[in-house]
Amino acid sequence: MAARQPTKPTWNAELRELRWGKQLVKKFKGPAANQELICAVFEEDKWAPRIDDPLPGGLTRRKRHDRLRDVIRRLNGHQEATHIHFCPDGRGKGVRWEKIWPTTALPRRSYCNSKNAG
Repeated sequence: MAARQPTKPTWNAELRELRWGKQLVKKFKGPAANQELICAVFEEDKWAPRIDDPLPGGLTRRKRHDRLRDVIRRLNGHQEATHIHFCPDGRGKGVRWEKIWPTTALPRRSYCNSKNAG
């Protein structure tokens, strides 16, 4: 019988690791409070397709939007194995994630501009 494939990532805050099944996706070796916060909120919400922006406030709307995009870009960078892609929700108020299947040949930009971005 074939092993069941995972349907969602997992975040281990103690080890600071993001995994897809047994495969390490990303390990944070240095400070990355905002990226880790997003992973923690997704984990808490059982990897719902979208979460509200969990980053601390105190900034103008534009600066919050820019900061969220920067954190998302960093989450997508330096992955050991690319299984997960994070995107803004299209309104600047949240974050989405999606599984990247090995056969997907679309450029990364098209994920965030897909029909699910809104």
